[in-house]
Amino acid sequence: MGTVEHPSWPGVNKYLDYFVPKNVSETVPLCESDFSLGPCYNLPSPYQNISSRAFFGTFRVFMFCVTVQICAILASLLFDLSKKLVTAIKVRFGSSRQLVSYPHAYTRAWMILDGIEVVLSLTSLITFIIRSYDVQDRYLEATNLILWIVEALLFLRYLLDWLAARKKTPHVVRRCEVLSLTSFSSSLVVPFLSNGWLPFNFLRAVTVTWPIRRLFEKLDFPEIYENVVLSLADFVAMIFSFAGIIFILENIGNPPGWYDSQDTNLSFFKSVWFVTVTVSTVGYGDVYPVSFLGRIAGMLFIVTGVLFFGTKTSQIAMLLQESAQGYGRFSNRRSSHVILTGKLDEVNFRDFLQEYFHREHAGHRKAGLKICALGSYLLKVDRISSRGTLPLNKLTILKGHFPTDKHRVQLSKASAIFLLSKSHPAEDGRSEDKEQLFCAFKAKLWRSNIEVFANLLDRRSLLHASGITAVCTSSLRDGLLCKSASCPGIIPLIGNLVVSANSKSLRMEDISLQLPLPRTYLEGLELEVYEVVLPDLLLNRSFAELAGLLFVDLSMLLLAVDVGDEEELRSVPRSLLRSRSPSPVSKRAGDGKRRILLFPGKDFLVQRRRVYIIAKENPQKLIDERSAASSRLSSSRKAQVAPMDQDETLLSLNGKSFGAPASAPAPPPRSLGPHSDVFVGGANFGEEEAGAASNSPESRSTRKKTKKPRDQPLKPLPKELLGVQPGVEEGGLEHSRQSGNEEEGKKRSSKNLVPEMEDGKDKTARKQSISSLQNHIVVCGMPKSIPDFLAPILGPNGQLSQETPILFIWDGKLTQENAEFLQRFSNAHHLPEPPLDPASFKKANISWAATVLLLTDIRQFNSDMEQYNPELLDAEVIFAYKYIQRKFPNVASRCICEVTENQSVQLIQEDQPAQDIYESIYLNRSFAQGRVYSSSLATSILAQSFYSPHILPIISALLSTPITNVGFDESMGFGEVPQGSKVEVIQQPVDASLQGKPYADAFLFYLNRNLLPIGLYRLEEDDGVRSEWYPCTNPSPDMEILQQDKVFLLKTC
Repeated sequence: MGTVEHPSWPGVNKYLDYFVPKNVSETVPLCESDFSLGPCYNLPSPYQNISSRAFFGTFRVFMFCVTVQICAILASLLFDLSKKLVTAIKVRFGSSRQLVSYPHAYTRAWMILDGIEVVLSLTSLITFIIRSYDVQDRYLEATNLILWIVEALLFLRYLLDWLAARKKTPHVVRRCEVLSLTSFSSSLVVPFLSNGWLPFNFLRAVTVTWPIRRLFEKLDFPEIYENVVLSLADFVAMIFSFAGIIFILENIGNPPGWYDSQDTNLSFFKSVWFVTVTVSTVGYGDVYPVSFLGRIAGMLFIVTGVLFFGTKTSQIAMLLQESAQGYGRFSNRRSSHVILTGKLDEVNFRDFLQEYFHREHAGHRKAGLKICALGSYLLKVDRISSRGTLPLNKLTILKGHFPTDKHRVQLSKASAIFLLSKSHPAEDGRSEDKEQLFCAFKAKLWRSNIEVFANLLDRRSLLHASGITAVCTSSLRDGLLCKSASCPGIIPLIGNLVVSANSKSLRMEDISLQLPLPRTYLEGLELEVYEVVLPDLLLNRSFAELAGLLFVDLSMLLLAVDVGDEEELRSVPRSLLRSRSPSPVSKRAGDGKRRILLFPGKDFLVQRRRVYIIAKENPQKLIDERSAASSRLSSSRKAQVAPMDQDETLLSLNGKSFGAPASAPAPPPRSLGPHSDVFVGGANFGEEEAGAASNSPESRSTRKKTKKPRDQPLKPLPKELLGVQPGVEEGGLEHSRQSGNEEEGKKRSSKNLVPEMEDGKDKTARKQSISSLQNHIVVCGMPKSIPDFLAPILGPNGQLSQETPILFIWDGKLTQENAEFLQRFSNAHHLPEPPLDPASFKKANISWAATVLLLTDIRQFNSDMEQYNPELLDAEVIFAYKYIQRKFPNVASRCICEVTENQSVQLIQEDQPAQDIYESIYLNRSFAQGRVYSSSLATSILAQSFYSPHILPIISALLSTPITNVGFDESMGFGEVPQGSKVEVIQQPVDASLQGKPYADAFLFYLNRNLLPIGLYRLEEDDGVRSEWYPCTNPSPDMEILQQDKVFLLKTC
């Protein structure tokens, strides 16, 4: 082989000769001393010392790079000055149009360019390593060609960045741009020089770290992983760049005339080894620099290495410590996530996760989003996830405050934010609500399209919750507790509609916990409220006809209709509606305005497509299939529609059933034997003793004799409190109607819930002595607003029933509103004693009370003790209930307790089997019987509203009290609390004529009388000591009606 022929470029050679003349020193080709067959090269090799001519050749390349950099700075400065001049001229002549537009966002295109830059930079580094060793001529030429192409492409990227920069001059003097231009210019000129050696493209090891950082920031990897990888990249870049510098300096030797040491041979690998052991402060001493410049560089490497390792090591250690303490940063590679913050504690945190991650929502379009929880202290999830029911890989827990730490929770990428309030009531709820609303408005300000959900403590705060979805915890609590006095079992009945459950999860809970719950209650627990779009076949029917068809044929309960604008529904493909996921409201039918009417009346004509149905799973597909089959068979059947299945014999309504003929006989009643795991007993809420289940001889012979309840019943509640109008018999249920003049005279004012002040003498005359009260409601505690608390049981004119006295036990200061209320009503009493003290119970004549409400004393919440032991929050309520259970056993079954921590519910009932109900309160017997209200309901409703926004106005209408700012047209308040739907939930004994008949007959019986049945309240029997009452939400049509059954009805007001 001959010598390597270098390309000729006279212009470059002439320029370089200006700095270093060609005749400065002679070039003496040297052959390899350790290779006997190797050829000689003009280029220096790592196994020989370079002459002084090579030193000045390298210096000439360096000066060329400096000249190119100066030209780039001058060009940028000229461009910036020209731009300012043009801008001044445009302003002078009144023009404001931009000549050049610059991108601002880091888009996917820039990410692709960064990825390409990383690959090209690594390729350029490989060519540097190849050129540092002896290679044959053809390999060297191929390496030069690859180097030119790679550096040309990287120079194009340099130009793109230069064009995208607003200010060119500061851009070109950045370290990354200076190193990039130096690498390009040296790689361009070295192959053209006869004595040129290595280009400075080893600097690409430093420039490649910039696009890597931008990619990691955009991809949002976990913080620890990201910092470790970036630190490793910085370390490799430092080692490679330092190794390149020491390799060049040691091989070119000292400048001419410097002979302070003898030069030695040094390869590139030895340079890497020397830099590694030097910057890590190990220093084996086997390799060391011998040239003057090499020693100077080595000293700089030692200082830099000490600083680098010390900084990076402490940074990684600090990140690990901060991550363990919750001070890290949330990372999510998906496009969106959910932020959970506010007044988080273990109670509301657990309740939210149970509903949010429930498998029932697996098919929802919003399901699967990760959660970033930001609390004032680091929450523990060990106990919550002990049974493996929560996906911990989708949960990140941080410690901090919102909105101060908004950057740590990636607010710019979040799709929703939940602001939870404390799991217990607060004495000054409005001040805490102000903080919640402030955080909500800040989140909307920084990200306008984010969904904001908030728990509020004071009902008046709903007036200011504009643009967000808010749920008032105190209104929900007051509505359920007060409504329980007139409708026992309303708490689990409402809870069944808001909690997610399915047969698979219930079977798992049954196996692990051996649930002693009736089958009818567990079946009702699987029900939810779904949004359904009706087909054309079911439109233009009365509400009673449509509800009868859906219930008798499909076991679905039509609860509400939408009368809002739905023009957009006409353009929705039917295939899209049929393909909806089994989760509620998986895809909205349209984005138009909605107006939900809860049971508008039996004669209401359903003309809109969107309705709301109670069912076990999304009924959209089943309704569409049944409707399509009925349409295909309508041509062959004129009077009726043929059934889908030949062996299916379902009840029909006016001959318009989906599948059964009008004359189809009713199916025989199914066996109602209790579940094998059911343990029941005892009377509840002062109801009468259970009688025979049926009048038929067959039922009397098959069913076991009912045992007498343990607790002796008291006098039933008055008819006014139960919702029965005076003059209506319980057995016949005649619907009384009032004249139009009387209706107009009894219109209720939305601004005043109390009547005018009564005469003082009459009021005093009617005031009873507290010690002589009987069949009264005892409220052990004081709500923030008595009118709001009693709103579910107030009459049409805001009056209380004269037959049902209410006694409030409270030794604290009364607000002006509560004091005026107690003065106006003769049957509202106040006992100034400690609310949960045993001595107060005797003075309140609790042994003759119809219902006892044990409220949590809000005055004890003046510390952060709930962070350490949430069970202590319910101590006073549990102690009071235990005293009543021991001293007044007949009253214990009529007590309703408010608890904060679900584990406290185990203490309500002594014979409750040992089970960890930390997972779910809905599977506890005390809650299923309606004896317990838990703060879990408020959190579960808020989490459910994320998937089913219609659940909030429906629950508000059922309780006859506003619990949310979301109106029935899905408006967001804007300064006015929406009016509730004019319906009322009442409870009555089942009509005597319906005993022994299937529930479908009872459903049609009440529906034709303008009452909508939504469930039964049944005394479940057992061979043991007692029986207990349980609600059964929307029973199956073939369930047999028993004598002691009570029915929950929706009545229009």
